[in-house]
Amino acid sequence: MTKGDVGSLGEELVQNFFDNNFSKVFSFFRPTTSDREQVADLLVWMNRFVFLIEVKTRDQGIASIESWSKSRIEQARDQLVRNFNRIKSNEKINIHNNYYNIQLLSDGLSSIIGIIILVTDEGFYVAPGKIVTDIYNQEFPIHVFTMKDLEKMIIEIDTVSDFLYYVSDRKKYLEIADISLNSEMNAIGYYKAHNNAFPVQATDFRTNNYWELYKQNFTNEIELRNRHNLKSGWIDKLEVLFVKNRKLYEGIPLGLYYAWELGSISRRERAYLGEKIESVQDWFNDGHLSRRFAWLNSISGNWIVFFFSIGNEKDIEKGLIRLCRLKLIKEMYFNSFKYGVYGLAFQVSSLYPHRLLGVCLPTLLALMIIFVIVFI
Repeated sequence: MTKGDVGSLGEELVQNFFDNNFSKVFSFFRPTTSDREQVADLLVWMNRFVFLIEVKTRDQGIASIESWSKSRIEQARDQLVRNFNRIKSNEKINIHNNYYNIQLLSDGLSSIIGIIILVTDEGFYVAPGKIVTDIYNQEFPIHVFTMKDLEKMIIEIDTVSDFLYYVSDRKKYLEIADISLNSEMNAIGYYKAHNNAFPVQATDFRTNNYWELYKQNFTNEIELRNRHNLKSGWIDKLEVLFVKNRKLYEGIPLGLYYAWELGSISRRERAYLGEKIESVQDWFNDGHLSRRFAWLNSISGNWIVFFFSIGNEKDIEKGLIRLCRLKLIKEMYFNSFKYGVYGLAFQVSSLYPHRLLGVCLPTLLALMIIFVIVFI
C-alpha cells in the first residue's frame, strides 16, 4: 500500500467518525478552491464557525514516532495557515456532501479553528508545542489530537457545539501548558470533574489518572445525566428533518440553516428541550389547546420558538408566524436584537391521548419570513 493510499484511508476514517458521531449535514469532505486546490481534508461548517481538519496517517517508514509526529504536525500547520488565509481573503471555496453542493460564505465567519488529527496505532506521549514550538502561536487556534483520543472523547463530547465549547476552553489552557498526545481523556476527566473548567496552572495529564477518578467519583451523576440525555433524541431527529428543503436564502439552502441552528445545541440543552417537548402530551391531556415556549441559542444568538396546537394546518401556520413576528419585534425593541427567530410548530392530535402529528417549519430572519411546511 502506498503512502497516498494510507493517507486516504486515514482521511476517510476521520470523515466517517465526524459523520457518524457529529453530523453528516455540515461535514464536507475535501473542499476545494475554484482551481481545484484542496482546502482541507475535512471542513465542518456551523454557520459562523468553521473547523479546518487535517489528517496525517502513520505509514510504515523507519522514522521514530516523535520524528514522524513533528514532521506531520509541521506539514499540517502549514496547510492550515495557507487555507486559513484563503478563507480570510474570501477566496471561492466549493464544498459538498450527500445533502448539499454549495460555496462557503467566508465573510460571515466569526471563528476558524484548525484541527490536526494523527492516525496511528502506536501509544506515545508527545507534547505538540514542544516539538513544533509555534503551533499555538498562529493567527487562529490550532489543536492536535490523536484519532485514538477522538474516538474516546465521544463518550463525553458528542455534538459539534460541545466540541466547540471544549476546544475554546482548551485553547485558554494551552496558553499555560501543553496537553500531551494520548492523554486527552485525563484532561477531559479533570475538565468534567471541575464543572467544565481546565486547571489554572500547568498539570501533567500523563501521570494523573483524572479520567478514572472522574468516573469513580461521579458515577451516580454520570448515570443520571446519561439517562436524561436520552430525551435529546427529539432534537437529533429534527436536525436532519429539513435537509431536503433546498430553497435558497442568501445563497444557502434553508434546510442547512435549520441543521445549523438545531445542530449547534449542546447535548445537555437538547435533553432539556426534549424534556419540555415530551411534557406536551400531559399538557394537552389536561385539556389545553395550545402551548408555546422560546429558547435562546447561546451559540448562534438566535431564538427558537416552539409552538404546539390542536387545529388545522393553516391556523397552526398563522399562529406560529404571529408568534415569531412578536418575538422578533419584542427582542429588537427591548434588547437591540440583531440575529433571527426560528419557529417550529407541532400539530397535535385532537384525539385522546394526544400525540404529535407533524411539524411546521417557518423561518424568520431579520424582517423577512420564509415559510415551508413538512409533515412527518
